[in-house]
Amino acid sequence: MNFYSKAAVWEKDSGIPHTSKYAKPNALVKVKNANVIVVNNAQYRNAEFSGTFLLSEHSNIDLSKEIWHTVEVDCCWFGHRLKTRGLHFKVNMTDAAIKLDIDCSVVSNLSA
Repeated sequence: MNFYSKAAVWEKDSGIPHTSKYAKPNALVKVKNANVIVVNNAQYRNAEFSGTFLLSEHSNIDLSKEIWHTVEVDCCWFGHRLKTRGLHFKVNMTDAAIKLDIDCSVVSNLSA
């Protein structure tokens, strides 16, 4: 499950787009005993997508009455990771499911 920490760090001059409405899940990795979130129409940097994602160890899911939440996941953006944390997806929690301690495949990269 260390695919995220092994990815190259996203540097400002790396040529990776800051936003892309065309970014979609395009790579999977198998995880074991993992906490995941299954999302529909989640948003990140102008992209909208669905899939199963690995929750970051630092993710704190607030299940208050708010519909939209920011959820931290371990997933690369155009093959790169952020230097200090996972990606922050905007997720409609009424259309998402959290699954704890499961074995499954998760999206490991978003790109066009």
